[in-house]
Amino acid sequence: MLLHYSTDYVFDGSATTPYFEDAPVAPLNVYGRSKLDGERAIAASGARALVLRTSWVYGLRGRNFLLTIRRLAAER
Repeated sequence: MLLHYSTDYVFDGSATTPYFEDAPVAPLNVYGRSKLDGERAIAASGARALVLRTSWVYGLRGRNFLLTIRRLAAER
């Protein structure tokens, strides 16, 4: 089975509720479009696959899961 990590950047970010996997996609930038292209290519290949759309996982700057957990661990 193929496991593909994608992103919430395949959406335009305008939803006021959580996205479901069948929500309409509307990427706003090249990164989101490239990830959506990858998802579509996998679907078209017929391979057994699982696509995981992640968000807020990690990064060197800004607010994200990794830095938040590190901060909370240091505070508590």
